Amino acid sequence: MTKPRKPTCKTIYIIGSMRNPEVPGVAKALREIGWDAYDDWHSSGPESDDRWQAYEKQRGRTYREALAGYHAQNVFELDKRHLDRCDAAVLVTRLGIHPGGVR
Repeated sequence: MTKPRKPTCKTIYIIGSMRNPEVPGVAKALREIGWDAYDDWHSSGPESDDRWQAYEKQRGRTYREALAGYHAQNVFELDKRHLDRCDAAVLVTRLGIHPGGVR
């Protein structure tokens, strides 16, 4: 069996849903073959966006107002900083079968 090639890129940003339990496994597999995979954002949990939206509604803010708030701006800056420092990105998503075919 041939040895896997070392990646030419150093860091990779893992993109996906916080509800997708496959994200940490994909990141771990990439780290095992030599990538520096960034998936730390996944640690906030599958309900964090829902809770943020509920909190902002409780405050009486519109979605547009909430996006201009400190929390949303901090999350955006965190993602942007890591996207800028990474050499590549991988989208981890689930495909499902439904009556109309693959989606």
